[in-house]
Amino acid sequence: MSAIPAGIATAADYAAAARAQLDPATWAWLDAGAGDGLSRHRNESAFDALPLRPRVLADLAGAHTRQTLFGHSLAGLFTIYALLARPGLFGAYAAASPSLWWRHGHWLGRVPELLRAAPSPWQARVQLSVGALEDSEGAPSAARAQVLAVRRPVERTRVLAEMLRQQARQAPALHADFTV
Repeated sequence: MSAIPAGIATAADYAAAARAQLDPATWAWLDAGAGDGLSRHRNESAFDALPLRPRVLADLAGAHTRQTLFGHSLAGLFTIYALLARPGLFGAYAAASPSLWWRHGHWLGRVPELLRAAPSPWQARVQLSVGALEDSEGAPSAARAQVLAVRRPVERTRVLAEMLRQQARQAPALHADFTV
């Protein structure tokens, strides 16, 4: 798919579309958690929790409704996905140590396509961060250094930040910050 098809608004919609396009063995593997021990059901519940926002905010009469979506690790990747796939859903996004290495960094390759599809004007604040010990040179052990050399979290997050900064040149209301 080069763009999110019309009619896809929930994780269940994505599942139905994927199932229709994949062979049964591939679908069974993905549906079982894709070998990473990740639960499709956890992802669905996280995505489905977004409609709860109006009910949660109902008791905040008189308060501002600015919202920041924050995620760390895989939730950080979800935060970036929400920023790019559903721009404008939140006013600010904070992704700490986003798992941009997931699926061997394949997801990062989709970012330019999603940025091209972003609405104009696009308004959001984005804070990306990674820890100094997430660089293979600062790793506390040789084993961890090997993992980080493959995952390259600092490098990949820096690349994403630069992509967002380039987008911000065309959409001045988009602000992207990156810290190590």
